[in-house]
Amino acid sequence: MKLKNYIYSLAICAVSVQTVYASSYFKPSDKTDFKRYSISIGWLYAKPLGDANNINNTTAIPAGSTYSVGEVSTQNILGAIDQSTTQGQQAHTVITTIQGLGISSLSADLSGTATLNQPSTWTSPNTGLEVENINTMGIMFNYYLNDNISLELKAGIPPKVKAKGIGQVYAPVIGQVDLPPTSAALIGTNSIPISQQLYITDLTQSKYAIDTRVWMPAIEAHYQFGVSGVNKFRPYVGVGILYAYLENVKINSGIENDLILAGHRVQNILTGNAGNSLAGISSDAKPIIKVSTRNTFAPIFSVGFNYDFNSNWFAVASLSYSKMDIDAKIDVNNQNNNQNLISGKVKIDVDPLISYMGIGYRF
Repeated sequence: MKLKNYIYSLAICAVSVQTVYASSYFKPSDKTDFKRYSISIGWLYAKPLGDANNINNTTAIPAGSTYSVGEVSTQNILGAIDQSTTQGQQAHTVITTIQGLGISSLSADLSGTATLNQPSTWTSPNTGLEVENINTMGIMFNYYLNDNISLELKAGIPPKVKAKGIGQVYAPVIGQVDLPPTSAALIGTNSIPISQQLYITDLTQSKYAIDTRVWMPAIEAHYQFGVSGVNKFRPYVGVGILYAYLENVKINSGIENDLILAGHRVQNILTGNAGNSLAGISSDAKPIIKVSTRNTFAPIFSVGFNYDFNSNWFAVASLSYSKMDIDAKIDVNNQNNNQNLISGKVKIDVDPLISYMGIGYRF
């Protein structure tokens, strides 16, 4: 019994010491005595956890369409021939022989027409965009409905965000070239099967593929454990909605130049100059690049704590996660007639893990 009474006495002393310790920092209060508002400023760090997604591409060339080849070099013909067929192997041998005789190109009246059977929409495997880590100043504003429940507006100075590119983009060129009688007699076949992966751009050619400024405000409902004026350390949990908006999206200049050339390739095919397309010669178009993104809402979940220095000043730290993705689209348009020549669509999985540490004031 003496040991039991001794333990009880220690417990009562501990509670008394904690009460005296707390009252030295806070005025006596109950749950109805609390500050309505608080604001904190600190460091906000976001680490994206999402994976890259393949880019989906579309061109203005419909599958099964036929266009004039125009003047074409024998070297570019050789690069496009599908040698997986006997017919293609035969054509490759003959054209190689013609090239050896010093004939470097076929004129428009000898090159015939090309029927392109590749899909107008295709996916580039092992490509995508990944967002880099974000650092900025964060600002948190809370309105307390009571001592435990509050609404928080979470924001930060919109940071510059960069996304690195992954993989290379190629366009499939699949179909056949139908030759006029003169060329058919020379080469020994009426048509030449073609299959080529035409290079568009390397997304990894620079450290970053795109950069932008990101707004990511969030509204959360928090439940904070403990009692004002009694507990210095008060953990909380929260749930809410995050809104993401991107502005001033810029694409890397090297990738932009590659896409402009790809726009010229498409335009050359559309105007009956497929040979110029293979050679990468500029067309009569004026390709321009337009990058657009879709604003998005996403759920956000938070855990954190406040540590009170006194009834007004406190420290705060939190960790939040949001399942967020952003749809981005890159268009290559002909400025002459506003025709869309090429489009690339990609979903950027951001899924940020957001940490925050700051100093706050209640009033």
